[in-house]
Amino acid sequence: MWWHDIVGAADIGSIVTAAGWLAVAALTAAEKLAPHGKKPWSALARALGHEMTRDMREHMDGVDKRLSQLSDKLDDVKAFGEETRAIAARVRILRFGDELAAKQRHSKDSFDQALMDINAYDAYCEAHPSFRNHITGATSDYIMAQYKERLEKHDFTY
Repeated sequence: MWWHDIVGAADIGSIVTAAGWLAVAALTAAEKLAPHGKKPWSALARALGHEMTRDMREHMDGVDKRLSQLSDKLDDVKAFGEETRAIAARVRILRFGDELAAKQRHSKDSFDQALMDINAYDAYCEAHPSFRNHITGATSDYIMAQYKERLEKHDFTY
């Protein structure tokens, strides 16, 4: 009867409030007595924080995935641009060699540009072994020989 009398004298709000305060007291006592890293308030706060930020974390995971995909696409675009520049340099090298073979005269600046194209093309080919290269080897040697000959004779157009 004693329990029934206590419950009958109190309303449900008082019982819930008392139970809440008892839970707070128990967690506080456990916080003081628990070893480091096993704190119940900290665990409760972590659990609540984890639950409250779940949607944000899921959204951020999606953003990270999309950024990773964009990064991969950007790398592909960059590689395509580099290959396109190498092909353009190869075309300029071969054209310049053909013009020299046809006895067309060029300025020293034109030769310097052709030499820069040769260096850039060779560097790209060295960095990308799967790229179809060695196409300009003979032409590059011919351009270098013509450059040295004209440099010695001071035989550039101006």
